[in-house]
Amino acid sequence: MKKVLFCLISIFLYSCATTSNYEKILSSWVGGDINDLIMSWGVPSYEYKMPSENKMYIWLWMGKTLVSPKSYEATIKKLAAEGGDMGVKWCKTSFSADKNNRILHFRFEGSYCKAHKP
Repeated sequence: MKKVLFCLISIFLYSCATTSNYEKILSSWVGGDINDLIMSWGVPSYEYKMPSENKMYIWLWMGKTLVSPKSYEATIKKLAAEGGDMGVKWCKTSFSADKNNRILHFRFEGSYCKAHKP
């Protein structure tokens, strides 16, 4: 009985997680300092300098595991080869920041980009 109740509660809690809630959380970082985001989320999976001198910071999760910088390129290639469906829920979230470290923009994609109400 306890297992059934646990399963039902888990399903209910997961069902409350939405892409809209995830977007609200990401929006709350816009205008903030990228260093604060890194302190909160951990080291990005990948980062690069854009021609505009802005920087792009990317976090990639496979399930609940953050992909390390060492594994990022191989994981992205595998996702692309398999059409984004590796049998694992994933989420790729990118933020751009200017040379003053101010977050300007975000984007996300993947089947695991969901969150509960912020």
